[in-house]
Amino acid sequence: DGYKHLIVGGAAGTVSPLGWTFQGGLSGTTNGRTHGFGVDQVLQLEMVLPLGHHVRFGPTEWTEAEGFRYPRTTKVEGVCNSHPSKDEIEWVWGPCPEPIDFDGLWFAQNGGGGGTYGIVTSIYLQLHEYLPLKTFTFGSAALVGESCGLEWEEVFSNPLGDAVWEFVMDYFLNPSVYDVTDEMSDLCAAPAFLPLSIGVCCYGDGAKSMLSSWKIFLGSKKETLIEQGVNSTSIETAATCIDETVLSWNDYAETNMDRSDGPHAGKASSFPIPSYMSTTEMAVNVLLPREWILENKEDMASLLNAVTFVNGTIVSLEAPPIYLAFGGGGAVAHDQANSLSAAHRGAGAMIFQSHWYLDENFWGEMFPAMYPQVTSGSSFPPFVGSNHVGPNTRGPMKADWTKPCSLDMTEEERDTKCVSLQEVVWGTETLARLEEVKGAVDPHSMLNCHGCVQNTEKMESTTASTVPSANVADTTTATDASLDVAESGDVANTTDTGVTPDTDAGEPSAGWRVIIPYIGNAILAIASAILSLS
Repeated sequence: DGYKHLIVGGAAGTVSPLGWTFQGGLSGTTNGRTHGFGVDQVLQLEMVLPLGHHVRFGPTEWTEAEGFRYPRTTKVEGVCNSHPSKDEIEWVWGPCPEPIDFDGLWFAQNGGGGGTYGIVTSIYLQLHEYLPLKTFTFGSAALVGESCGLEWEEVFSNPLGDAVWEFVMDYFLNPSVYDVTDEMSDLCAAPAFLPLSIGVCCYGDGAKSMLSSWKIFLGSKKETLIEQGVNSTSIETAATCIDETVLSWNDYAETNMDRSDGPHAGKASSFPIPSYMSTTEMAVNVLLPREWILENKEDMASLLNAVTFVNGTIVSLEAPPIYLAFGGGGAVAHDQANSLSAAHRGAGAMIFQSHWYLDENFWGEMFPAMYPQVTSGSSFPPFVGSNHVGPNTRGPMKADWTKPCSLDMTEEERDTKCVSLQEVVWGTETLARLEEVKGAVDPHSMLNCHGCVQNTEKMESTTASTVPSANVADTTTATDASLDVAESGDVANTTDTGVTPDTDAGEPSAGWRVIIPYIGNAILAIASAILSLS
C-alpha cells in the first residue's frame, strides 16, 4: 500500500519543485515521456505576488484539443486571501481587490521560470497510476563494461558502437520500426548520464520491450555487421549481456537513497553534489528536433560514439552526453496554455555540447537545418533547454546570426552584442509575452535572478532582437512553503473535474493535500544518481 501513485519529479536530492517545475521539468527518471514534463503536472498554484497579493489560481474552463492527451485550458481564474495570518485556518479567500491577469500569470509561471513572477507557497500536482521501475545502463560504453566484457576495439573501432546508438534513436523516436507502439516506447527514458552511455529508466513492461527490440535489431543487422568486420560472437554477446544488469525497484526514490550509516541515511542523495560553479558552465544544452535526429541518424550515432583511445585508454572524447526525456507525453500531454518552448515540445533529445562546438559551421549550416525559421530573420527561435542551462549560454551575434558569440569577450560585451540567454531559451515572441506579464505583476522589479525573465521597462532600452541577461542575486524562496499534491485519478483528462478556486473553504474543490517541505534555489544537476545503479 506504500506505492499507490507515481509523481513526476526530478532525479537528484537537490532538485526542488520550484526551479525544476517552472523551467520545464525534465523527468527522465519518473516516466515523463508518458506523462509529460514537470510543468505539465501543475493543477493549481498559490503565490504571493510582488504587489502584495496572496493568490490561489488554476484552470476553470477547457476545450477538447485534437492530437493532445489533455484538453486545452481556455480560462484561468483565481482568488485573493484578504486575511493573511500565520494560522492557515484563518485565511479568507475571495475576489481580488484589483484585476489580476490570471491567464497570463498561469502561462508565464508554467514554463517561464518560477522565481521572477512571485513567491510560490504551494503547488497542487497531478498523480498518476503506479508502475514498478527497472533500470539498466545502455550505450556503446556499456558493452565494454564488466557485464558484457567486449574489447574497446570491438566496439569503438568498428560499426558495432555506432549501431548501438542507431538503435537508441529509433527505439525512442521511431519505435514502429520494431513494431513497438509509441505508448510502449514512452515507458522508457534516459536522463543525461555520461558520454557513450545512458542510464535507462523503464516503467511497467518498458525494459522488456526495449531489450527485446535490441535483440531483434541486432538480428536484423548481424549479416551487415559481420560483413563490416564485426565478430559474430561479439554480436551475440551484445544482444544478451545487458539483460543481466537490469535492476528492479519500487520507485525512483529508492534508487537514490543514501545507504551509508551517516546522518543522511534514508534521504535522497544528489549527484553531482551542489557547488558554487554551474555544472554546465562550459556547455550549451542544445535541443535537437525529433525529425532532424531521424533524418541525420547515422551522423548522430557517430557523434554519440565519438572517442579516440590508445591501448584501452581514452585520449580524446568527442561524444557529448545525451538526455532522452523528450517526445511522447512531452509533446502532447499538456494543456497548451503554458510557456514551455516549442523547441522543448518538439525535441527528440538534448545534448550537452561544448561552447566551442557552436562555431560558424554550427550557426551557418547546422542551426538553420534544425530550425529553418531562423532564416526568416524576423525573430530568433528557442533552441536551448532551460533545465540545466549554464550561465555562459548565449546565442549568436545580434548583428549576424551566423557568427558565434565568443567567450573571449567580456560578459558585458556578450550581453550587449549577443542574443541573450533568455531569448535562446524562450524565443523572441514568447519572451516578449513573458516580459509583459513580468511588467504587470512586478512593476518595480522586486524579484530578479540570473537568467530570469526581466521587467524591461525597468532596464536600459535594448534592441528589439534581444534582452540582455542581468547579473543580480538569486531570489530566495520561503523555506516553510509546501508542495501540494492532488490525488485525482485522471483529473487532467476530463473537463469537469479540474481544480477550481473555492472562495468559501479556502481549499481547492478537488484534491488531496500532502505537505512536503522543500528547499528553494536548488542547484540544477546534469547527471542523476543513476551512477549507483550500474
